[in-house]
Amino acid sequence: MAGRLIVEVRFGPAQGRKALIEPGAELVVGRSDLCDLAFPNDRELAAKHFKLRWQHGRCELEDLGSSGGTRLAGELVVTASVPHGSWIRAGQTDLLVHVEGGVRKPKVAALDVGEEDEAEPIDPALAKRREQQRAALLAARAQALSELRAEARSARLYAVLDGARSRRIQQLVRENVEVARSLFDGARGESMSEVAPLIVGPLREDSALLEALLLEGYGSRWGIFVASRADDLDATRRHLRRFLIALSDDTGEKLYFRFYDPGVASVFLASAAPRQSSDFLQPFQAVLVEDPRRGLTRFAGGEAAC
Repeated sequence: MAGRLIVEVRFGPAQGRKALIEPGAELVVGRSDLCDLAFPNDRELAAKHFKLRWQHGRCELEDLGSSGGTRLAGELVVTASVPHGSWIRAGQTDLLVHVEGGVRKPKVAALDVGEEDEAEPIDPALAKRREQQRAALLAARAQALSELRAEARSARLYAVLDGARSRRIQQLVRENVEVARSLFDGARGESMSEVAPLIVGPLREDSALLEALLLEGYGSRWGIFVASRADDLDATRRHLRRFLIALSDDTGEKLYFRFYDPGVASVFLASAAPRQSSDFLQPFQAVLVEDPRRGLTRFAGGEAAC
């Protein structure tokens, strides 16, 4: 059975927004509030600009007589089939269409400890050691997932991910329902959209994305997790953006601060001056970071406001 279709706003007035199309349903996009996905601030859109129909594992696009037209992969179309991963442009808005969970999950063994060439003889001791490593990694991932699910029950849990660490991060984020925003703004954010750090969430306890991030990426320094007290993603994003640039103690030079790298976050939160760490942690219930031994270190946040 086909899953849901995810329509994500990649560029435009509502960047980061996502809409879902259930199997057998359709989605009308336009400027009017009567549309299923409405962009009232995009004055180049028609009131009802185009629609997507999702049936039997196929997505069909139909332009609804708009004056500006609808582009699929850069080409003006009236009706067209929309493959997984396609770009649609209408008015000033760019949309990306993905099937939920559309990319096959890689094998855990290939991600972490390597695989032997089947044509080569396998040393029994090496095979046993690698199997033990796989088992230990899977156990660490399961434990971390359990701890993060517990955090998601009491706070808004967000993943702060290093988009440059693996192409798989972007695939997972696009093919799941949670909202994702780059931590970079403006032209830099657009030009570096495929490798920029990003915040994703909130991640519910039963989130398929949370499970995928842990089962595929934990132990590979994909990012950190924050359990936030803030009301929404934008408030948490604004706080994190304050720390993207740091000043060198020696020269005063501005440097990128990769706090979303677990290796950097662990050192910073464990050794920073109290005022520095307190400033970073203040709006959070906790920051959770994988450590070199593949445990999950929990740094308690600041005191809740009265």
